[in-house]
Amino acid sequence: MVSYWRWQPVPGQFGTSVARGARIDHDSDPRLQTAARSIVRDFCQFTGLQLGGFDFIFNSTDHFSRQPAPLMLEINYFFGRTGLGGSQAYYGLLTAEVHRWLAGLGLDRKR
Repeated sequence: MVSYWRWQPVPGQFGTSVARGARIDHDSDPRLQTAARSIVRDFCQFTGLQLGGFDFIFNSTDHFSRQPAPLMLEINYFFGRTGLGGSQAYYGLLTAEVHRWLAGLGLDRKR
């Protein structure tokens, strides 16, 4: 599981896709990233989903008063790979996880 923030450097501009100039930040506010990852983990365990890109939002006015609750905005099955290090890094992660899954089933002949 890889998590990061996608932030828009132009305040008030609608749309925060990387293609539209958004930035990737893997390090900011790890406690909020941990909270969102926990929801993803529970959701995937409950549904059996094994691959997807999840978008969360947080109420920014709650940031300093208490731990804001992550709100799941959407699940993407076709998603950009910039935040994962690019396509080559993504396919490396995917291949490693497929082999791990197959090994768990006793079917991975590569290892």
